[in-house]
Amino acid sequence: MLSFLVGDNGKDWKSYLAPKDEEKMNVILKNLEKYRDAYRNASDSRGAQFWCAVLELFKLQSSLDARLTDMEEVFEAMFHKMRLRDEEKKQLIKSLETF
Repeated sequence: MLSFLVGDNGKDWKSYLAPKDEEKMNVILKNLEKYRDAYRNASDSRGAQFWCAVLELFKLQSSLDARLTDMEEVFEAMFHKMRLRDEEKKQLIKSLETF
């Protein structure tokens, strides 16, 4: 178990969370296991664990930002195409009105 999870009284602080939040926290902590060698060998293991968690959150945010950028590009292309079609329709209506 990660050392920062147990308080001074030896009780796991996660047990005070709502059940769904405790499940989410366990998923986060499971993801931090890949950094175990890094924080076990650190002089301040609690600080290292914290910064590993920050690093994991940063990676998740970067991944979401990239996906959002991709989605924005798709929507922008769709809207551009729709604007072109609207312009073509307006020009067609105008040419038919002048005919």
